[in-house]
Amino acid sequence: MLSRILTETFAADQVDSLEAQMYPALSQAIAYRAGEVDVPAPSFQRDEVDLLAEPADEYDALCAKCGSLAARGEGCSSEPTGAVERRAYFDCVCALPDRNALVVRDLEAFARDDGGWVTYLDDSALFVAPESLSLLMAEVDARDQLVVFRSNTSSREQERTFRHKILPRSPLAGVGFLFHSSHLDLSTWSSDTRCNKWASLTRLATRLRLKWLDLVPTMEHPLQRHLPATPADEFKLSVIVLETQGRIAWAPTVLDVVKSPELEPLVAEVVVASVDSPEGVYGDDVPVVKPPIGSGMAQLSSLVQGERILILTDSILLDKVRAPPPLFAEPLERSSLT
Repeated sequence: MLSRILTETFAADQVDSLEAQMYPALSQAIAYRAGEVDVPAPSFQRDEVDLLAEPADEYDALCAKCGSLAARGEGCSSEPTGAVERRAYFDCVCALPDRNALVVRDLEAFARDDGGWVTYLDDSALFVAPESLSLLMAEVDARDQLVVFRSNTSSREQERTFRHKILPRSPLAGVGFLFHSSHLDLSTWSSDTRCNKWASLTRLATRLRLKWLDLVPTMEHPLQRHLPATPADEFKLSVIVLETQGRIAWAPTVLDVVKSPELEPLVAEVVVASVDSPEGVYGDDVPVVKPPIGSGMAQLSSLVQGERILILTDSILLDKVRAPPPLFAEPLERSSLT
């Protein structure tokens, strides 16, 4: 798994997604800004290199050159829907330099040493389900294959083209591919373009046997399309945990989930509202307050500083909820790569 941590805000979610995979042999090489973003340590093998350019600067460059061609009212990375407009937008995007492209060559060096199968998965994408990677690897028949699959995304750019097995030049946000590391010499990552995935896929397709899968093993992060146009702080909530059980056995479990690295981008502060628990029982960073009995929403909301508030009782365990698409979509039709 070769990954660049480009969105940074939800980097921990990708680690969580990989940890959940049932496939027994998984390793990753990542590029990220060490010291600037927290990427939790995994249980699987991971190699790390430094990212070359700040992602926010790259997004600003995209907006400066191609923002006027993007979908109206959306962020600079959102392509328009019309065919002519979309082509003009992607021509602009592909002509932009990518200062974080060359680092992929360093990531590929780790893959060569491992001698396994390779796919590119930046932190804007997650696996749909724990069995996704296993289902994808089950489709591999031989080392000379190039396995092309779909990725569920808010972008509609690839839906029709993938069904017709035609992939126009673009950053390929809605398409992924898998190939053996013995063919890494055919990949073409250059700082001259932001369409390196498309360029690599096109070159690999000239030498390897294409296998098109209507399988959807990966998905765009549900909040990814809002970044970086929406500041990361605007995602954050103030969480109030109501201690309702008359004992503290349940609240620590709820707090462990709320304070997990995966939910850190969404949680600004946590407060426990209790009748009799002493201050500090849940740690120095979790205040314990005692609102008057019968307090309403106004009184509870005054316990926190934020305007967006989530109230949980300690009898409910919060989990990250994803809405995965079906793993298989509608049948494919033709077979050509352009």
